[in-house]
Amino acid sequence: MIFEQDIQGHLEHLTLLCVDEDVTLGSLYKNLFSVLFREVAVVTSGRSAISYAQAHAVDILLIDYAISDMSALSCIETIRAGAKNLPIIVTCAKQEPKILMQIIAQRVHHFLYKPFELDELNERIESCARIAIANQFLIKERKEKQRLEEERAYKLHQEEISFRKELVILRNDFYYQRHLGKRELLIDFLYMPLDTLSGDAYSARRVDLNRMFFFIVDGMGAGLSASLSAMMLTTYVNHKIDVMMASQTPFTLETLVRDSIAFIQKALFDEEVISAEFICIDEASQRMYYALFSMPALLLQESDTTLHRIYSNNPPINKYHNEFRIDFVELHNIKKLLFYSDGLIESAVKEKEFSQYIADDFVHSFTREAFKQRMFERVTQQKDDMTFIFLNYLDYNQHVIQESYFDATLAGLDEANAWYEAKLHALGLSTKKREAALLSFSELFMNAFEHGSLGVDSLQKEELIAQDIYLEFLQNATQDSSKKILVTMARLEYLDHQSYLITNITDQGRGFDTQILSTIFRNREKFNGKGVYISRKASQGIYYNRKGNSVLFLHPLN
Repeated sequence: MIFEQDIQGHLEHLTLLCVDEDVTLGSLYKNLFSVLFREVAVVTSGRSAISYAQAHAVDILLIDYAISDMSALSCIETIRAGAKNLPIIVTCAKQEPKILMQIIAQRVHHFLYKPFELDELNERIESCARIAIANQFLIKERKEKQRLEEERAYKLHQEEISFRKELVILRNDFYYQRHLGKRELLIDFLYMPLDTLSGDAYSARRVDLNRMFFFIVDGMGAGLSASLSAMMLTTYVNHKIDVMMASQTPFTLETLVRDSIAFIQKALFDEEVISAEFICIDEASQRMYYALFSMPALLLQESDTTLHRIYSNNPPINKYHNEFRIDFVELHNIKKLLFYSDGLIESAVKEKEFSQYIADDFVHSFTREAFKQRMFERVTQQKDDMTFIFLNYLDYNQHVIQESYFDATLAGLDEANAWYEAKLHALGLSTKKREAALLSFSELFMNAFEHGSLGVDSLQKEELIAQDIYLEFLQNATQDSSKKILVTMARLEYLDHQSYLITNITDQGRGFDTQILSTIFRNREKFNGKGVYISRKASQGIYYNRKGNSVLFLHPLN
């Protein structure tokens, strides 16, 4: 018996089950098909067929309608329960339309009247074999798809864990904070790895009341090796700063750079290099000290459009070179600073690189959000990990246009919202911008009222809401309250006729640790107080003071 060549190689993986009380016919089936199929099982009863099908994988069923121990249709139904797509051939000696209709109802693929020619049988078996081969292919494809999905799920899970670990390694003491020194400083960050395992890392630390330390590292090359080197160096830098602060050892940039190089050199390959920048800003002396190891030029802007580029003063960190230099620059006239990794300037911009635009876009951007918007309007493809730190010295006290105190009560809350909305109307904002500014104000004022003035924490608020007594609690808690909330509005003009509204809300509460904001923004679906997150999305940036009882936020006016 010969089948078409395109399926003969697949038949050796199939099992044919034949059910017929005629022993002679059963032997014929066995002799005809054993040379083609992996297994040809021949049984003489329906119950034996069911037992075999439950114990073995059956690919084709050939069954006689006239088996006597049970209905052939019941046998088919039982076997089909475990193999819905099983191709079936039914043979029958009776030519009755009623029987044919019953068999058709069972979705049988082929029907043969006895006696039949071998060519007819061969044709039906070959047809069912093609169906069985297709079934095996689909099963194999489904298993492969499931395997790939499981592998993909595992990979995504590992990538998520790895990225969470990276975020733990990165340290940011200024997470949505502003620094209040001789001048008010807004500090913003962007961290965008190209892959989960990033070759970039950064750190931002407050080393004492007057000094801030900023660090960006870029592991040269791609893949796990560059990422490990970058993360190891960042971990050590943070550890070294922690040790200095815990032991009350005076922080010196020279010691930190020297010890960091000595540490990472032990882990570098002979040919491996690392780019990094170690920067310390001293607010007391208004100086910036820096050791730049083959990093892109720092950008420093004066009050006008005068731009200074601070170029690297050291070669890249490598296994054998220990010497380095530290220089400084005066900051008295500087209004904005930008530190960044080379992934930012290597991003594709319509057959060019962002390096051709970065200086101009930085000069004409008052905030990080404005700079980011300009950047993404140009960038067509991110080619590497991107990290930048955007610093903006803000002098708005001389530009205050409105100021008012409000009672820390429910009535004061309503009064403040109405007052702020009226001031927005007076400024002539568009409906969209007015709604965004009012949304930020309402959320942040409510936050100052609840968590600042009243000292209600998230868990307590959740419990009170669950008991449906939160409003009653607020009314009782503010009956004898003498606390006030101060709202200040200022208007600043920038280049290209840009105008910004700066709003500051200050309560008389104990404040809070602003590091909790990292939990809010990374796990906002699990966080109770989403107001801060909503306010950030609706504004050009929010910035708390170190105590956490004063928040500043910005909105563009035009």
